[in-house]
Amino acid sequence: MIFTKIFNMKASLGICVFIIIFLSLLFQGSDSMYRSSLEEWNRQKIFVAQRDATIEKQESAISTQNEIIGKYEKTIGKLNHSLTQREINIDWLESDLSELKSEVDILTINLDQTTGELDSTKDNLDKTTGELLQTEEELEETERLLEIAKLYEKRVKQGIDRSLAYELLNDYDETRNLIVGITSVQEPRNDAEMWERVKDIYDWLGEYYMYCFDKGICLGNYCVQMQYFSPDELLFGSQYNLCGDCDDYAQLFVGMMYASGVPHDKARVECGLVPGGGHCWAGVKISSGWYRIDPVCSDPAKYANYFDQEILVSGEEFPSEYQDVDCMQSYQMLSWYDVDGYHEV
Repeated sequence: MIFTKIFNMKASLGICVFIIIFLSLLFQGSDSMYRSSLEEWNRQKIFVAQRDATIEKQESAISTQNEIIGKYEKTIGKLNHSLTQREINIDWLESDLSELKSEVDILTINLDQTTGELDSTKDNLDKTTGELLQTEEELEETERLLEIAKLYEKRVKQGIDRSLAYELLNDYDETRNLIVGITSVQEPRNDAEMWERVKDIYDWLGEYYMYCFDKGICLGNYCVQMQYFSPDELLFGSQYNLCGDCDDYAQLFVGMMYASGVPHDKARVECGLVPGGGHCWAGVKISSGWYRIDPVCSDPAKYANYFDQEILVSGEEFPSEYQDVDCMQSYQMLSWYDVDGYHEV
């Protein structure tokens, strides 16, 4: 098609030259005009020859470019083929990737399910572990209570048998914390401090301890009788109305004296007879001798303030002079005991 265009251009150019020459001959009709036209014709021929040479060069260049283009087209064809193969490979890879994604989704679901089951298993394990620990704690507590029960059974026998009850008084030496706030906690330096110690413990028992036929706890008018023999049991807590019979009173009083720092040879439990039958009380040694202190008789003095005057409204004031503090008509001591043993009179 390029060659056809070049041929058409040559024909058109020849026609133009012919028309020019014809017109020149027609209108000028002279030889000079002819020569000029001839010269012009020659020049045009040279020009055409030059154009033909240029066209040939261009045709050669175009041929070369066509060869290059052919090579590029082959290369493009190969690249298109390679691209097609790669597209096919990409499609395969995308298909494989989609399958892998599906497998990953399934594995993720399975993992979530397994994780949930594992969490549930861990929760059950924690629960079982907690129950096991609780069971172990309950077992340990049961074993501890069993040991306490064995010891308690022994202590009950000791508490019932007065000839063995003295052994229980040893416990009070290690329980000074139980009477902090009730009285001083140190060995009395003289008779006055000893007597003040007696007053503090005597009044405390009158305030917080009640009489009942055996050891127990009273809540209002309802009393539960129990066997208390250790100091922490007898001093269960001032928030309760504790109760006991005469030997409980006497043993608790003497034990609290020991816990406050009073030497063992200056306080003891004494038992014998009163007009109503058998009875126990405490004995306290002052420099001038032994004095009977009956904690069952304790009824601390209570006062009311009336125009800045203290008026006794109930109870009795603990005596300031050294004397027996009791409330029975007569006392006959038959036995006594302290931490060192039981003695009959």
